[in-house]
Amino acid sequence: MSGEAAHYRAGAAGVQPNAHVVVATGFNREVATIRQSGVVVVAGGGLSGCDAALELAGQGHNVTIVELADEIARDMIVINRITLLRELAEKGVRILTGHTVTAVDADGLTATGPGGAVHVAASTVIAAFGVRPNTALTLALSGRANVHPLGDCVHPAKVGEAVNAAFMTALVL
Repeated sequence: MSGEAAHYRAGAAGVQPNAHVVVATGFNREVATIRQSGVVVVAGGGLSGCDAALELAGQGHNVTIVELADEIARDMIVINRITLLRELAEKGVRILTGHTVTAVDADGLTATGPGGAVHVAASTVIAAFGVRPNTALTLALSGRANVHPLGDCVHPAKVGEAVNAAFMTALVL
């Protein structure tokens, strides 16, 4: 069994989706809202955040990525990461690494970095803080069925990892 959808992980001070905060894993469903804003800040520079930033910058939005770690897209294959970084630069995406998001408001977000606090103005904030396992179905079926949890209900990861886990589980059944 796979967790159908991993749960969104709240970021700074419990930031939750609202009229100007959109979750990265579903940002495509909010295109009309984002299209009107023009200026977007992506809170989180992992794969989902970088993907959202690249797509939105390609649509003409002014995009900034704010990332806690010292670099973005650390989980990517090196050659793909090099290409991503080049494309983000070509599209004018501003990248702030080493910054902790401390607040989100109607005018953007505030983050603290090596130089102190900075406010990044934006009409839309894409929350790409990551996800956590969705264990609801596994727990509901526990004791009532022969359950083999895998995928996002165990650990949110890439599709290939979930497929491999499913294959390995099927081998022992």
